[in-house]
Amino acid sequence: MKDIKPVVDFLQEHRMQQVDVLTNEDNESRYAAFFEKVSQRELRTDTEAAAYLFNSTPSAPRFRKFKSLFKKKLLNTLLFVNEAHPRFPPHTRATIQLEREHCAIQLLQHFGLLRIASGMAEKLLIRARKYEATAICRSLLKIIKHECANVDGDEKKYAELQQEFQEFYALEQAENVALGYYEDIRLKFINTSVSRRDLGKQALTYGKQLAPMLSNYESCFFHFYTRLVQASAHLLQRDYASVIKVCQCGIEFFKSKPFEYHRGLTTLRSFILIGCIQLKQYDTGWQVSRESLQLHETGTRNWFNTIRIQLHLALHCKEYSKAFDLFASARKHRKFRTLPERDQQVWNIYEAYLYFLISIGQIEDKSIEDLQAVNRFRFHKFLNSTTTLQQDKKGYNIAILIVQILIFIADNKHLKAIDRIEAISMYCYRHLHKENDLYRANCFIKAVLELPKAGFHKAASIRKASVHLKKLNNHSTEQAVYNHEVEILPFEDAWSILVMQL
Repeated sequence: MKDIKPVVDFLQEHRMQQVDVLTNEDNESRYAAFFEKVSQRELRTDTEAAAYLFNSTPSAPRFRKFKSLFKKKLLNTLLFVNEAHPRFPPHTRATIQLEREHCAIQLLQHFGLLRIASGMAEKLLIRARKYEATAICRSLLKIIKHECANVDGDEKKYAELQQEFQEFYALEQAENVALGYYEDIRLKFINTSVSRRDLGKQALTYGKQLAPMLSNYESCFFHFYTRLVQASAHLLQRDYASVIKVCQCGIEFFKSKPFEYHRGLTTLRSFILIGCIQLKQYDTGWQVSRESLQLHETGTRNWFNTIRIQLHLALHCKEYSKAFDLFASARKHRKFRTLPERDQQVWNIYEAYLYFLISIGQIEDKSIEDLQAVNRFRFHKFLNSTTTLQQDKKGYNIAILIVQILIFIADNKHLKAIDRIEAISMYCYRHLHKENDLYRANCFIKAVLELPKAGFHKAASIRKASVHLKKLNNHSTEQAVYNHEVEILPFEDAWSILVMQL
């Protein structure tokens, strides 16, 4: 009892208030009802919420007070999240518990219960070491060695604690360097004014600086971000074989751990899949995607992302029926509508391509229910449901532009196809040229621009587009960067299917 009596006395003395959290015990609670509405996406904006709660505007004092209290309840509830939920992988569960207990120890220290805090820290340090929680280990050691120096007076123990503290401090510094390098790459990648080739050279330099430290540090965090830096460098340099090699080395390292590091396994496999798609190593891609799928609970975001990658692989393998089945399995899942808006917009693009394939008879022998779900595709609804991705001028927007033309030609609406083709002519001039990383898209769209000039005549279209198709064939996917976001259907396959409709 000596370990808990001081804590009990402290809580009794300070008359702790009742824990104020969101629960599902009182279904009539306004906070619980509001929580449910928001979680079901029935309320998306402050305007909708204020109208629902008080029939007022967001600026009304009642609503602002309610929102402030609701946020406090959410934060309090967060401390009681059930880390044992199946959606959390084992390493994440352990980390959540470590963070929670570490927070409690820091509070004990702050309130002056130093002896109790130090004792708890020594026990927690064992688990923190096991799960490689570097920052927590450093913090716990700081608490323990401070108590040792001020109370115990054990010089030998203090020297050992100080040595270990310095080791974790150095490790944390190395982890921060690796993280900083990766963040710098991502920041400059988002800034489209920076040449991706130049960025690739900078990333290679970062990777070379980090490489010697891989043998010095066994931290999953350090290895994760170092491998991300190296993989990003090779990706930007279009060296997809090296991307796969680097990621496979990282995966082997994570597999050697006594715990399963889901984050590293999942992310590095996604890089491998990009490399497999670019190199057309589809068998390896399927194997890696199946391994990745086994890590994820059905209905989680990572599960949906892996299914979408498999759908992409199926389209590139010309397994259109399999692609449709994968799409249907994801769309019918009850968690699909809870996906982030951007994720749903990406799925809408794949649906448009599947609609095109269905309309030209490439997908058959499916249930009427599943086919009707895609056949309810509406062109204007599709455009309205991909507004965010349409801003991605060098990514998904190209796939959106191309599928519009494919659908119009498949529906024999040549006049509308001409309107769309003319609209992307200037787009092609502004955003797609030989000097950037979207040259394949440039070649394909220029080939499409020949269709109206040839009066949509099959032989004439093939003849006029031949020069652009030759350039497309000479510039393979191995020479493209992040082509997986642009070529939902490989451009060569899309052209072959397209001319069949003329």
